[in-house]
Amino acid sequence: MKYIINLNLVFDSDSRVLVLKNDINLSVGLSKPATRLLSELIINNNTTLISDEIIKNVWVDYGFTASKASLSNHISELRKAFDSLGIDKEIIITVPRTGFRMEAEIHPVAKHHEPIEKVSADDSSNTAIDETSLLVNEHVVPQSENRPEAEKKITRMKNVGILACGLCLLTVALWVVFFFMSDKDNVRLVSTNEKCNIYSFKNTKPPSHFIENATKMLDAEGINCSEKSADIYYTDARQDSDLLRVSFMAVCYKSADSHYQQCINYKLVK
Repeated sequence: MKYIINLNLVFDSDSRVLVLKNDINLSVGLSKPATRLLSELIINNNTTLISDEIIKNVWVDYGFTASKASLSNHISELRKAFDSLGIDKEIIITVPRTGFRMEAEIHPVAKHHEPIEKVSADDSSNTAIDETSLLVNEHVVPQSENRPEAEKKITRMKNVGILACGLCLLTVALWVVFFFMSDKDNVRLVSTNEKCNIYSFKNTKPPSHFIENATKMLDAEGINCSEKSADIYYTDARQDSDLLRVSFMAVCYKSADSHYQQCINYKLVK
């Protein structure tokens, strides 16, 4: 079952995640008892639930034993999850010497509604042993120490996206290198560094930092222009971006007949 909480969050009890409604990449995975607890609070929204009643409905009815300390730990887990997703208002209220009450705007999501991308956590890491271990340790392991598989999967997806973007940029850069290598009139000789000629892809005056950036990349890649002659083709991509700056460089070594015998391509992401 899915619910929209305060118009900002989507709670999916099947995949046990809280997700920002407008950004599915921001989510928090919940333990099994925390998922059942949140479902119980949502079903009884704006109603004060007695602690013993919650323990019975969330643990005992599912064949587990629990204590009020365990209940408090999982309430804390839910509050931390809401806080990490930017919900500043406290929506789970502690009723002294009684229990807890949820105060939120709840909207069930109809089955025909377009689903939020489902991120499944590994069930094998949330067995009955995990639930009863809270009775011994009397605390909730911080999320940074026991990150759910759902968050790990999202991180991997982000990394794959960045890698794919980088590969696309690299492919374009390589095409440009070999295109201009066939017609040097379209490239500009900017500088020489001992036995290396440094070219720009644009037949216009390059920016002031061009030579400095190209030299830094040569040093970073361990290319020694004093030992072997080469033509260096260098460019900065997305140089005005504050999020992702990419530099491309092709180092082409000449044979005795002045033809290129080897070209090595480099990419630097900042």
